[in-house]
Amino acid sequence: MISGNDKLYELLLRTVTSKLTSTMTHILSYHQKPLEERILNYLKELSQNNKVEKIKYIEMAGFLKISDRHLRKVLKKLDYTGVISKSGKTIYILKWPDNI
Repeated sequence: MISGNDKLYELLLRTVTSKLTSTMTHILSYHQKPLEERILNYLKELSQNNKVEKIKYIEMAGFLKISDRHLRKVLKKLDYTGVISKSGKTIYILKWPDNI
């Protein structure tokens, strides 16, 4: 029933191609954003009342495709500039930038 149905194959091919194209566009645009913005977006997704508890830096670095050392350096910079405040494994978001 399915074999030889060219219209079905065309529909499946168009659907898969569309999904792959939109996914790749999203991934490429995401990695073009500054790292600070990507980190704040990640924290925004995890936060409850502008607070993220029990953060695992290695998992966060893996998700962002950066080293743990680089992540800690950027978080220290965000802490220094007053965007976040770190206390152990808890991060408080003090102010959201306009582009987040």
